[in-house]
Amino acid sequence: EEGDPGQADAAGIGRILYAALTGRWPDGDGYGLPAAPRIDGRIASPRQVRPGVPRVLDEVVDRTLGNSERHNTRPLRNPAEVADALNSGTTSGRASVVGETADTTGPPPAVLREQTGPG
Repeated sequence: EEGDPGQADAAGIGRILYAALTGRWPDGDGYGLPAAPRIDGRIASPRQVRPGVPRVLDEVVDRTLGNSERHNTRPLRNPAEVADALNSGTTSGRASVVGETADTTGPPPAVLREQTGPG
């Protein structure tokens, strides 16, 4: 719905995710990024621009930018729904974006390599 602040915020999150995943801005040239390509009049999905984008992220972005029909699901209408979809791997039941076994207790591997490298 136009004028709904929650919807506008969800779409803003989707735009930023799209740009982060593709290096393109979904609403034409903007913020120093080239415009997202369009296919049949619609913004190309992140996976159409960068094939390695995880399906879960592709779906979340599409659902925030008005292309939820690509995934046979409903739009995400506010930031809480976007967060829930990212945390749960979307309502389609897929695995979470962050794996259950992810080790978040230590420093990233790059930091470990620097500390244990020759010196």
